[in-house]
Amino acid sequence: MDVAVIGTNGITATHGLTTPDLGEAAVKRALIAAARRTVVLADHTKFGREDFAHVCDLDVIDTVISDVQLADEMAEEIEEAGPRGGRAWARPSPPTRVGTAHARGAARDWATHSRPRAAAARRG
Repeated sequence: MDVAVIGTNGITATHGLTTPDLGEAAVKRALIAAARRTVVLADHTKFGREDFAHVCDLDVIDTVISDVQLADEMAEEIEEAGPRGGRAWARPSPPTRVGTAHARGAARDWATHSRPRAAAARRG
């Protein structure tokens, strides 16, 4: 696997990535081990939070992507703990439709529109 893009329930400089579920932690560790690069997506509410199950230390993470609401002090603390590739900040997008129904609809629309093109490209 080239790049693993994972989320996390908690991220701190001292405990790295954490989650409340042992099984989820094991799956994420396996993804990180299999990938050449690891990118963590975490909004500002996940920083400074620690959960039960340890996923990994920050020195195995390449890039952390968060929103601009993350405090500079927390970002600096995380950077000092070891993400190798640095950080990227994402500005929150304006709200659209809220809820999982919207996400499912978007995924369905993407699959519907991209599958015929992908099949044509394989045939062509």
